[in-house]
Amino acid sequence: MTDVEWEKIVQLERAINPSGQQGSFGFSILGGAGTKFPAVVCEVDPGGPADRTGKVFVGDQLAMLNGENLDELRPAELVQRIRTAPSPSIFVLLKDENLQQQVLALLRKQERRAQARQRSGAVSSPNVNASSGEVQKLPTHKKVSSPALSNSSGTGAESEDHRERRRKKHDRIIEVE
Repeated sequence: MTDVEWEKIVQLERAINPSGQQGSFGFSILGGAGTKFPAVVCEVDPGGPADRTGKVFVGDQLAMLNGENLDELRPAELVQRIRTAPSPSIFVLLKDENLQQQVLALLRKQERRAQARQRSGAVSSPNVNASSGEVQKLPTHKKVSSPALSNSSGTGAESEDHRERRRKKHDRIIEVE
């Protein structure tokens, strides 16, 4: 049983890509039915629609989308529903402090593993479901803007190739079982 601290309703309108097409709502999720976590926000695109509301945070649980309960949807179904949702759409989000802490701990652990692989010279792999090896991609999503996960030195000495690899790594939706 979860200890939901609050429920909020957020209306999000998709961003418009440079090509003029509708883009994302500005967040990525992990979890879903059949996994360790319910559908939970794991990334918020800095400056994106979700971020601009000031109401969507890493660790928020997605309970409903346009009146549809999301609890029984598997990760691939969640992604499909969000991708095909109209703009604007209404999201019902729940906050459970324990769930949020678990998600942040998982993301920090994944970041530490990626940094260790990078230091060891191993080829960095994207966020992958350890049991199935599945990775699902949502275009236009970027790195979490959570201060709890920030570890940037801010030197600006990053190579273009490294920035591109990092961008691709974070253009993913994470599945966790």
